[in-house]
Amino acid sequence: MEFPIAKIPQGLMNIRNKHIELPFVLPKPEKPVETPSYYTSWWFVFFSFLVIVIGSSNNSDGTIQYGLILLLFGLVWRWIESSNNKKNRKEYNEKLVEYNKSMSSYNEQIEEFTKILHIKNDLVLNHLYLFEQREDFFEKVKKPNCTVQVKKGVSEKYFLQFLQKYFPDEIFCDRGVILEDSFVSPYIPDFIFFDTDRNYLIDIEIDEPYSFESREPIHFRTKDNFTSDTRRDVFFLSCNWIVVRFSEEQIIKNPVGCCFYLAIIISVYFEEDKYKQRFKEIPDILKTKVWDYSEAKIKSKGLYREKLLLQIGVDIKLSQAIKNTISERDDDEDDLPF
Repeated sequence: MEFPIAKIPQGLMNIRNKHIELPFVLPKPEKPVETPSYYTSWWFVFFSFLVIVIGSSNNSDGTIQYGLILLLFGLVWRWIESSNNKKNRKEYNEKLVEYNKSMSSYNEQIEEFTKILHIKNDLVLNHLYLFEQREDFFEKVKKPNCTVQVKKGVSEKYFLQFLQKYFPDEIFCDRGVILEDSFVSPYIPDFIFFDTDRNYLIDIEIDEPYSFESREPIHFRTKDNFTSDTRRDVFFLSCNWIVVRFSEEQIIKNPVGCCFYLAIIISVYFEEDKYKQRFKEIPDILKTKVWDYSEAKIKSKGLYREKLLLQIGVDIKLSQAIKNTISERDDDEDDLPF
């Protein structure tokens, strides 16, 4: 499993898969041309016999020997010529079989294409139907309905600059969703892409391997290849939101690529291309592995996040208590049982 991770609501997937595309019709196959068989060598053999007959009638041993040499050469030539004729005939037959198969496929495609042409008026109705389905889907999207002030981390603030550059009117912070008549705390995404005119919503999450304060693993992959955030993702999917997860490493090392990935998701599932056009060049999209619990522990011990943030000029000063905790863990791991 790798970041970035994109999860799409099933309803949106169903609508996208209903698009009807006209089949691609191949050009009509060309019938192979048979290579003609050659029999020139027979004339040479006949000439050789004629020389031998003339030599015999004149009692000329030299002429007979000359005729025999010509005959031998003619027979070899005939053998080569016959072999080539057989080879050409075999290749032609093989090409003819392939041609017949291609023609069969071609005729099937023509038949299918003809059916599509017969229902071309229905295609218009189909697109209208899909449009209505999309409108109905986005009307049922649950919009953000609460505001909670959440302190953003350093890496999130860094990434926010890029999000606001490429999606200046659609990025929201500190807004979330709470179910009516629910005692459950609201779900607050790290960032929200929200096209308020069309109800396009994306939950943008930034995953870190461990907490600065507790040093404990977070956002890790379980043995069943789920993540510790599965329940949270399911909630937003049930609200008809797309969920996109980036790793902290990605937004620090490749923030433009992450924004481009969002633009691709918007283009594919919301059928809106204007965001892709804001990128002068197509950036690479860095991929990073989703860590498990033990890998996150190793990252915590190695100050992975602290070193990562140094790349954007942020020096995280660890408190003495945290330093002592890390030191104690190192001592415990080094203790021998004897």
